[in-house]
Amino acid sequence: MKKRKKIIILLVSILIIIITLIIYIFLRFDFSKLEDIKIIRSQAEQEIINTLENSNPTEITKDIADKEIDGILYKNIHFYKEGEMAVFIAEAYNVAKEMNDIEQKEIVFLNRDGQEVGNIFILIDPIKIGDSTLAYGQSDEINYELSTICDFIVK
Repeated sequence: MKKRKKIIILLVSILIIIITLIIYIFLRFDFSKLEDIKIIRSQAEQEIINTLENSNPTEITKDIADKEIDGILYKNIHFYKEGEMAVFIAEAYNVAKEMNDIEQKEIVFLNRDGQEVGNIFILIDPIKIGDSTLAYGQSDEINYELSTICDFIVK
């Protein structure tokens, strides 16, 4: 009987400690920073959408198939040129089993023969498991025809 009472007291004590830690962490966490990040992210995404809607591309790639690389699924891929500026934009979905960190990746474009024809650097914000964000990059150093692009890899 005494042993059982000691176990119950020990479990209640552990539970109280855990609850206290959770409350402490909750009170110390600054949720306004999360809200600021969400606002900045939505403003950036809206700016990109506005750019796409208001752009007058001189060259645009054909449909590039959706592709999963390193736990990120790239969908609705657009790569176009407006004047001298080339723009890459795609929806990036986290299909991995862990949240990714903010990443800069190199997109390497391939022609029909699988040869590299150029590259562009993109930025991907942190994505929670199952969520999505926009992968976006632009460059004025693209000196090849976009119509030659059939596929891409990510480095």
